[in-house]
Amino acid sequence: PPPPPTPSSNRRQRQMCIRDRGAVIAVRETVRRADLDPARLTFAIHGFGSLGRTAANLHGKILGGGRLLAACDSRGGVQAPEGLAVNALSTHKLQTGTVTEFPDSGTIASEELLALEVDVLYTAATPERISREEASSIRARVVCELSDAPLVPEADSTIDPSTTILIPDILATGGRVVVAHSELVQNAMNDRWSAEYIHARLDAAIEKAVREVAETAESFEVDPRMAAWMVGIERVAEACHARGRC
Repeated sequence: PPPPPTPSSNRRQRQMCIRDRGAVIAVRETVRRADLDPARLTFAIHGFGSLGRTAANLHGKILGGGRLLAACDSRGGVQAPEGLAVNALSTHKLQTGTVTEFPDSGTIASEELLALEVDVLYTAATPERISREEASSIRARVVCELSDAPLVPEADSTIDPSTTILIPDILATGGRVVVAHSELVQNAMNDRWSAEYIHARLDAAIEKAVREVAETAESFEVDPRMAAWMVGIERVAEACHARGRC
């Protein structure tokens, strides 16, 4: 089993919760646009490491509720139709190094987890861990890429945009950049901002990003990943022009 958490590791975990909450905010804004009730969603975590645990713990807080039906890591997976206790599962993972053998749960393979009919699927696997064939079995209403490139590039074409909304990694992980920029500005001003103020800045930035990506995807009839790249490149071009570099 892994060593017990230290004060420094607890501090890093709190920092990760601030940085990575942007992905869960993106899910909240996406389901709102899809006219789904954020507080009544079911969800699953593919890759219950630090990113997966953070998303699981923040999901109910940011969306106002939800039920974790399944979670898996590199050693196996667990499921419970009535829902897994997120805090207890996180503690079990930290104490044993895996989600397997979690009390009062059944087993599930990672491929089976991907095919579950859930409202939200969080993917936090290693790069290109999910194959084209596995992606074709996804039946979640929303897929949020917590990690960098968890799906192989060919997998995008297997996701039907009429039934599944993809939140690509460039958008889901954008909160880390927003928080890093806030820290830079805070330090440059020799100021000290509260967590609540950082959360408000992050919330506003992600809400705007989700809206702009969705509107770009609709206007140009492209998938969400392409739309996110288009919005990002446009912002870089605008910044370069404002600085007289192009």
